[in-house]
Amino acid sequence: PDLFVDLAKILNHIEETGDWPQDIVKAYTALITKDPSLQEPGPTDFRPITVLSAIYRLWSNVRFAQTLEWQEKWCPKEMWGCRKDHGAETMAIAISLDMEATAYDGGLVAGGVSYDFAKAFDIIPIETMLEVLRDRK
Repeated sequence: PDLFVDLAKILNHIEETGDWPQDIVKAYTALITKDPSLQEPGPTDFRPITVLSAIYRLWSNVRFAQTLEWQEKWCPKEMWGCRKDHGAETMAIAISLDMEATAYDGGLVAGGVSYDFAKAFDIIPIETMLEVLRDRK
């Protein structure tokens, strides 16, 4: 349809000039409570979510996917996160297997700590985790 041809022209112009039409890049931020059961949430009890236009989101999703393909051409295998087959879960399994193999082969005791981050805010306060680790000496 002509609509897609026109949209392609707009996006090509943007990429050539770097000049975005203001209506496409307007955004607003909504605050979502981290814990809906709180009666009176404080300022740190919210997670900000930025809402952008569908056109900008479409463009950024396409460019992000292309960036992921491009980075695979030069990323070392030791680099984890935001990569296909190199996410946090895959890294955790690889580390666990390495630790088990070391403990099994050498008769050593192996252990580790995993800290989980969840979209825009931490599940476990870092201070609490460090305090628990200090107490386990």
